[in-house]
Amino acid sequence: MMKRIYANYAEQALQKVENQLIQSESFDQSLIPFPCIYVLYSKTGDVQNSNMREDEISHAKEYLSGKFNTLNGEYSLFNAVMGAAL
Repeated sequence: MMKRIYANYAEQALQKVENQLIQSESFDQSLIPFPCIYVLYSKTGDVQNSNMREDEISHAKEYLSGKFNTLNGEYSLFNAVMGAAL
């Protein structure tokens, strides 16, 4: 029997670890569940850690700079410093 993966699987997986991410003193990439992708920026905007491709990092940076009004469905951004899902 094949295991079912629902359309909002990544969202549900992130919700399960959200408090751990918020409460951790430093970023722990092992808490990010598959199939989620992420990029962690420093306060100056430098990439500190990521599992995204370069083109995905570029799109995330453009989104964060205000060049996109809405998400195109490919990315979910999580601001662990502020403890809020974007």
